[in-house]
Amino acid sequence: MKPTDFLETATEFLQKKPLREVDCRNAASRAYYCALHSCRDLLEQSASRISVTDTSHQKIIRELQANTDRLIVALGNKLFSLKSQRNDADYKLDQKFTFKDAERLVQHTRNLLQEIQNIQSAN
Repeated sequence: MKPTDFLETATEFLQKKPLREVDCRNAASRAYYCALHSCRDLLEQSASRISVTDTSHQKIIRELQANTDRLIVALGNKLFSLKSQRNDADYKLDQKFTFKDAERLVQHTRNLLQEIQNIQSAN
């Protein structure tokens, strides 16, 4: 399985008819996991201290943010923001989570993937 499979699933959730709030929340969660695993893969490819089995969200974010490359630091900051939005979708059930909220998170994930590709192409 590839991290982008999560993003495909997120997109499918947003295409459901009728679209329910739970579909929007699921889309946000799946998109975030695409971003998380993509960032983890980038760290593994760059001989980071992150191990293949380490799935600690905060550890991956901290590793990105502690990097000497400002582009990778920016990825860490973006992943942190996506995690916060995913937490809203998963845990703040008393607050409305809309199509626009989910669509924004999916688009930010697509942007993050493009930035990862740019970093990999430059190396």
